[in-house]
Amino acid sequence: MTIIVSPRRKPRAKSEKKYRTITGFLRDLTSSLDFGLKSKTGNPYHVNKNEEVVGHINHGFTINRVKLLNFTRHFAGLNTVYFAGNSHSKAKYTLLMIDIDCHGRGTVAGAIKFCEHLRDTMFPGLYFEASGRGAHAYLIVDKQGHHPAFLNTLYKRLADHLKTVLRAGDFDVENVEVKGTLPVIEWAERARGERPKVRSYRAGMLAALPREGDRFAELKATTRIDADFMMKLPVVRADEPAVPRFRVLPAVPVPTGSVSGRVISDDEVGRITERYAELAKSFLGSDGLKLSGRAKVTEADVAVFLCLLKYFSNNPNPEGTLPWQRFKGLWEAMKQSGDIDRQFHPGRFAAIRDLLDSFGMIEWADRTYQLGVWEGGKYRKGRAAKWKASARLMSMLDEEKEKDTLSSNESDPVSVVSAEEEGEEENILSGNKASPTCLLSGDEGGEERDILSSNKEHLLSQKPRQDIIRPIPIYAVGDRYLLADPGDLVPCYQLAA
Repeated sequence: MTIIVSPRRKPRAKSEKKYRTITGFLRDLTSSLDFGLKSKTGNPYHVNKNEEVVGHINHGFTINRVKLLNFTRHFAGLNTVYFAGNSHSKAKYTLLMIDIDCHGRGTVAGAIKFCEHLRDTMFPGLYFEASGRGAHAYLIVDKQGHHPAFLNTLYKRLADHLKTVLRAGDFDVENVEVKGTLPVIEWAERARGERPKVRSYRAGMLAALPREGDRFAELKATTRIDADFMMKLPVVRADEPAVPRFRVLPAVPVPTGSVSGRVISDDEVGRITERYAELAKSFLGSDGLKLSGRAKVTEADVAVFLCLLKYFSNNPNPEGTLPWQRFKGLWEAMKQSGDIDRQFHPGRFAAIRDLLDSFGMIEWADRTYQLGVWEGGKYRKGRAAKWKASARLMSMLDEEKEKDTLSSNESDPVSVVSAEEEGEEENILSGNKASPTCLLSGDEGGEERDILSSNKEHLLSQKPRQDIIRPIPIYAVGDRYLLADPGDLVPCYQLAA
């Protein structure tokens, strides 16, 4: 018996998939989990939230998908569909967009000129198209099996290199960015035979899909790069200036406040962790101030805010305005010099200002403001709101002044109760831990009554606002004693004779 063994055939190399429609092409090169649409305000948003994607992978919950109608409306200009890169491990390629911006300055013609320069010098056959305020160019990236987080770092290197190219040439363009980054999924550890679970998910940066569907053939033939190409790009040094997003205007000179040339003196910096921190704790309370997301206002943020607000109130702009950019500039300068360790955050800035305003600590001269705009190639300067610290807050920030006020008996005549029998005045200090007992002269019999003691039945000792030791007036009306708040003068306690 003769056995004939056929020679082993070599596996065929996988050929490139041929696409007949642009929708199938875009579906394979973009994420099926992370996509976006344009909101009514004109801003892109992620249709599927991070927690919804995690629930879909871990528990099979239903999520939204890009529909054919979305593509049709996008190509017709009725809506805008945004994409993130395809981070699936089995996907070999992903789509990447180079966004050339002309929002604040520049022209669409300048953006097209920059795209042509990239096509002629760096990316042969680059596909690009004009957008409403600039231009979009698209690349096909061979991931070469790398992790999405690593590819995103290479995208950052590519973006820095493109900014360098933009600075080197004469292009009427505001900025250049790389968008369409890949979503990053981190998997939790699992035992053998256990179903994999997602530990965390981070969405990618959205980018607009190509708009001109009739140029599908050109889009398929656009430049293809790989991870090795981006790794060979030069690394941009951190000290190299970045492309400014807006035109730099002449800065307003800021007066110095110390012998060393620094605006904030060493004494004021020291008060941030002492006096201002105590006031910050009283304003925030025990609950603190939580913002949206992970941002949170700490006592250190409020203390730095109080320090800068005091300086700006003593050194206002000539017109009385206080722009938040002035706050940001000095805040970041103090952070860079090592005086503080908290970074400036616009959300925390607004929350602290509103918090102080709710306590009546902000004095507003004009709450309205106007943003700067470009008109006819010229920048029309905006106008900031006019506000400063109130007189009450300034007195609270001045520690020495507070001490002098409390130590002086004549500074607050309401806090003095006359003892007619003795012909002398006595200070009535309550509401503080240092003086748990208060003596009051009665009208009947001229004897002194101990109405503030450690006895819990009375509890007349109040905790004053902002933990400031201050006098609390007590009034004798007939056979009743009324305790009033110094700020409101509203009776709040009544004791039997």
